[in-house]
Amino acid sequence: MSPAKEIYKVGITGSYGGMNLGDEAILQSIITQLRKDLPVELTVFSRDAEDTKRRHGVERAIPVRKLSRAEVQPEIERLDLLVFGGGGILYDAEEHGVPVMLYAVGAGPLSDPNVQLREEAGVRREVVVTAEPALLLKPEPLPRNILKIEGLEGKRKLIGMSADFMVDRFDADIVFVPMERSVLDSQHSRAVIARMLRAAGSGVILCQL
Repeated sequence: MSPAKEIYKVGITGSYGGMNLGDEAILQSIITQLRKDLPVELTVFSRDAEDTKRRHGVERAIPVRKLSRAEVQPEIERLDLLVFGGGGILYDAEEHGVPVMLYAVGAGPLSDPNVQLREEAGVRREVVVTAEPALLLKPEPLPRNILKIEGLEGKRKLIGMSADFMVDRFDADIVFVPMERSVLDSQHSRAVIARMLRAAGSGVILCQL
């Protein structure tokens, strides 16, 4: 009988909790890669723990916005590794003796020679430019009736971006997809629509995800 594999306790923190679909895609990519390579018990530090459990099926989700630093500390100390995934966040967890990995965290613009923040912070290793982690995800098929559900069913082409050029070039309907579940994000979309020259003459649709 072969010995049982060691289960690694890995925590993932970032801007997670169902507020931004791009961040959720990054989290899904990290989870997929970890489960592929290691036997892990995953803990996600989330703004909405229930959403994270439901959306990603992780073993544990910690509602960091509802807890004090002292209450979160034991959750960090139990980990074998803490992963900071995506975005532009920085954090110091060395005080808890937990190894930290930065996974595709923004530290730019690196093209500006006047920006020396990373060197001042003690970063001495070579910086490797990597792609958006969400690009590692395999696309899932959409439900057959998704266009009907969103009110997009028809014979015209659909392009999920804002551009008067697209209306003129492709004779297409324009679909705005707010990435964050907030009034502000929808307001930005409506502000762009209001500035479009071709909005009145084309099918402009604002999805409510």
